[in-house]
Amino acid sequence: MDIITMLASMLSVALGSMALGLCILYRRRNNVRWTTLMVAFLSVLLGAVSLMSLEHYTSFSLTMFGRPEAARVVAVVFECIITLCGGFLVLFIPFFIGLVVGTLHHQRLFWSGLSLACALYTGAGLFRLIGDVPWLFYLQAVIFVADYFASMTVLWVNLSKIQAQGTRRVILAANIVSLSLVPVFIFTVVFDSLRSAGYALYCMAFEIVMVVFFFSSFASDEASPQGEPKELELEDLAGYRISEREFGVIRLIAEGLTNKEIGIRLNISVNTVNNHVANIFAKTGVRSRIDLLNMLKEVQAKQP
Repeated sequence: MDIITMLASMLSVALGSMALGLCILYRRRNNVRWTTLMVAFLSVLLGAVSLMSLEHYTSFSLTMFGRPEAARVVAVVFECIITLCGGFLVLFIPFFIGLVVGTLHHQRLFWSGLSLACALYTGAGLFRLIGDVPWLFYLQAVIFVADYFASMTVLWVNLSKIQAQGTRRVILAANIVSLSLVPVFIFTVVFDSLRSAGYALYCMAFEIVMVVFFFSSFASDEASPQGEPKELELEDLAGYRISEREFGVIRLIAEGLTNKEIGIRLNISVNTVNNHVANIFAKTGVRSRIDLLNMLKEVQAKQP
């Protein structure tokens, strides 16, 4: 089992490094704001898997050399760091999903629930290690699984509303992979010896989805006609009845600015920006910023 865990961890680290590199390249080519968050997510994921692999190897080596106490200390330190990474993921995954589907971000209840879930997960993990309370692991598992599958459900429900084909393919693949890993999750919860290998498999599954997405995006870019599209003008969006102020907001969205940053740039309140964004979404028929940016690219591509 130690060999399987080590191999799974090494493969996960390799795939994670590939996914992170591709994500950075994708961000440089497309300058889309969500890719910055994805870089942070993949970095934390890669760090957690690397630490898990290093902790397993270090503890095994110290035990072999007759230092079980030192091995225990090393294991606790590494597990604390990994728990903090897990807490970040509990907070990040729903936030990222909300960004993709264009919902929930301005709801106080949404943020309160996320903060509570993150605090419970992190607190349970740290107390489990410091106070040696094994059953808190199951509380962590329930929180993470509920958080993840709730996010996947939101994606699935909004799948038909997302116009970008690449995003839809990633959502479909992520849901299929998640369902296929349900037996792995059950085994890792029941059998302690399978947990480390299971964690590595979870990470590998997500990393594979992201690698496929980035490669397919690059292939699509290479297949598209070459040439720099002309700068988008208000007249290009005449069919959507976009006002001059809304067009100004659209241009700042395309630059990757948040609603707060747009408000500062245009010297208007965040609520006014929110209203403009809602009107833009309604007029163009999109559900998220990603869909809006893809729609703008399509409009630019059609211009002579």
